[in-house]
Amino acid sequence: MRLKRRDCEGVAEAQELLTQALLIRDRVQDRAGSAAGELSRQAHLEVVSDLGEALMHSDSLEAARAMQERALRMVQGREAGCRGFVARVHARLTALQRRQEH
Repeated sequence: MRLKRRDCEGVAEAQELLTQALLIRDRVQDRAGSAAGELSRQAHLEVVSDLGEALMHSDSLEAARAMQERALRMVQGREAGCRGFVARVHARLTALQRRQEH
C-alpha cells in the first residue's frame, strides 16, 4: 500500500513538474520566439503525452486520460502547427477508452 501511494505521489509530482516546466518554457519562448524554442516545447508536449501512455500501461487509466487531455489543452490555439501530435493524442485517448470498456 505504501509503495502504491508513493508511486501515485511520484506521478502527481512528475505531472506538476512537467506542467510548471512547460509554463516557464512558454513564457521564455513568447519572449524569444525562436524555432529552437518551438522544438523544445513540442518535446515537452511529447513527454506529457508519453507519460499518459505509460500511465495507461500501468493501469492508472484515469490519470492517463487526464494527462492526454492536459496535452491537448496545452496545444489549444496552436492545433494547426501540431496536427500530427494532436492526432496521436486522440488515437491514444481512443485506445484508452477501448481499454476502459473492456
